[in-house]
Parts: sequence; C-alpha cells; structure tokens
Amino acid sequence: MIRIILFTFLTCTLIALHAAIFTVTNTNATGAGSLAQAVDDARFTGTLDTIVFDIPGPAPHTITSGSIFFYSSTYVDGDSQPANGYTGAGKKIIFSSSGVDPNGFGFFTDRCTVKNILFENWDNSVVTFSGASYHTFEGNAFIGRAASGGFSILGYACDSCIIKDNLFNKEEVGGPCLGFSPSYHVLFTASKNMEFTGNEMCVFNNTQAFRLTDIDSSTIQGNILGGNPDDCSTLNQTGISFNDTSTNNVIGGILPGEANT
Repeated sequence: MIRIILFTFLTCTLIALHAAIFTVTNTNATGAGSLAQAVDDARFTGTLDTIVFDIPGPAPHTITSGSIFFYSSTYVDGDSQPANGYTGAGKKIIFSSSGVDPNGFGFFTDRCTVKNILFENWDNSVVTFSGASYHTFEGNAFIGRAASGGFSILGYACDSCIIKDNLFNKEEVGGPCLGFSPSYHVLFTASKNMEFTGNEMCVFNNTQAFRLTDIDSSTIQGNILGGNPDDCSTLNQTGISFNDTSTNNVIGGILPGEANT
C-alpha cells in the first residue's frame, strides 16, 4: 500500500514538473518567440502548459499568421500581454490571417483555454474544435472577414466545452456592428454538455447565430443575437436553430440574464 501511494505521488510530481510557461515575444508568423512556436513547443510536454505574451511596445499587437493547430492541452490568454501604455478597451492581441490558410485556430486535443484574443480576416472556419472536450473559449472577438461564408466557431463531436462572453462582428462589448458575414457564427454537431452563454452577436447578411445539430444536454443562455441589447434591427436571420434529434437542452430561462435577446 505504501509503495502504491509513493509511486502515485512520484508520478504526479514528475508530470507537474513538466508543465511549462512559453512566452510569445514577437509578432512573427513562425520562429523563436512566435505564437506558432510556443504552441508547437507546448505539444511535447504531455501536460497542461501556459502561453503568455510579452511583446515589446504599446498594445495592441497583430500577429499575422497561417493556421495554428493545438495538439496538447494549453492555456492562452491575450490579457497576459502588458499594455505598455495602451489605454484602449480593445483586445491587446490580434490574430490575423496571412491569406495563406483559410482557417485560424484548430483544436485536436482536450482541455484548452483561449481567452481575450481578437480574430480578424479569416475566410473559412476561424476556430475549429474536432472531437475535442473540456475546452473554454472565452472573451474573444471576431471581425473583418475577408469573404462571406464559413464559420466563426465550428465544432464536431465535442463534450463539455464552454463558449462564453465572445463578441461576433464587434471589437468591444456594446460596440457597433462591423463587417463580418460567415454562414454561421457558431455551428456545432454531435456534441453534448455544452455551454453557450453571454455571447454578443451581430447577425446579418444571411448569417445564423447558432446552428446546433444533434446536440444533447447543453445550455444556451444570456446571448445577445441582434447587435446591441436595445437594437435588434440587424437580426433578420435565424437566431438559434436545432434539428429534431437534439434533446435535453436548456434555451433561455426566467432568471435575470438567462434570456437570449
């Protein structure tokens, strides 16, 4: 019994020692100090790693890049970037398409967190979750799509992921609607135990806010689907749609902040 406990303790300790912090120090697409390099380095530790930003000069900083794929559990927060004199309300880290790849971030692992990043000018699926579970995607923003069509967030076979407090077609909470017209802002298929809460969306030009197919035991609450809370003039398309085989979902509610408006 003592040997088992000691072995378990040593195993957990060794795993914890491998967790690392990787720092992004420039806006280069690749190479040392780049976001792409930090994500690539994190995949080899075998545990949850953290990526922080420390790019010199006043924010915001734009990283113009091709697609970046996550293959290991990683925590990324754009707010870790020092302001360095920046006093604006916008995101301090902008992830912009180089025009080479149509897709932005892709997640092919479990337990990633991405927060407080502005995604701009991506053509197809800006963020993709494939067979992934226990992700948190919170406080991010999407603007400036280079072409109509595609998806802001696309997910398939996901379990227990949180899509929370993100902005679609706008840079700031309560801010004006900006040009950005995917086919769907959020499209998930064959997923369960999902949370879609507190997202603010401008919906126009044939865009649907949520398209959820074969979704089970999920919550959709507190989302603003027509621009600003007091302006639903842009909501001329579908807000939230399900297919017939989606079951046991909670949409809206009676408590303050639970309604989708």
